[in-house]
Amino acid sequence: AIVPPPYFHAANAPAGNRTFFERVADGSDLPVYLYNIPSCASGPLAPDTVAALADHDAIHGIKDTSGDFSAVERLLAATPDSFRVLQGYDDHFVGAGAMGADGGINALANVFPGVFASLRDALASGDVEEARHLQRTVLSPAFAVCLDHGFAPATKAALVARGVVDDATVRPPLVELDADARATVRTVVEGALDGVA
Repeated sequence: AIVPPPYFHAANAPAGNRTFFERVADGSDLPVYLYNIPSCASGPLAPDTVAALADHDAIHGIKDTSGDFSAVERLLAATPDSFRVLQGYDDHFVGAGAMGADGGINALANVFPGVFASLRDALASGDVEEARHLQRTVLSPAFAVCLDHGFAPATKAALVARGVVDDATVRPPLVELDADARATVRTVVEGALDGVA
């Protein structure tokens, strides 16, 4: 189970998030991954809180979608090697991997699965130049257009452009992209793929 902090009331002290996650993990039959996504929750998870939770038997790792690159480094330094740190902010995939993150859970991996596999392989073999090339030519342009137009609607439009899904409908309150924005996303996706050998 991937569990974000509560989205309505923020903890009034770091101990509040720690207690929340401990109670979830204590009652879960599933392995629990923390989900640090401040833009959709009550705020960020403090690295100290994550480090304290890393010793819980049911808590196996974290997906960090904070966009705070230095927080990922602090998570890697503060948690044991057995605690999986996964990057959720697509534009930081290569940097986090180079620092020792275990991988990612990324929306754009659905759009460019082969590129993400190549990125993983490049990082594993120490081919940082290839990883940087793929990040700069494929992931970063696609990530930027998704941020410009709303990540979920733009990712759905990119999936349509790739022929993965037939419809870019999103759930309310999200709004499907208009024709001009869809055309922009398609152009970026096609241009990104042109840069892949």
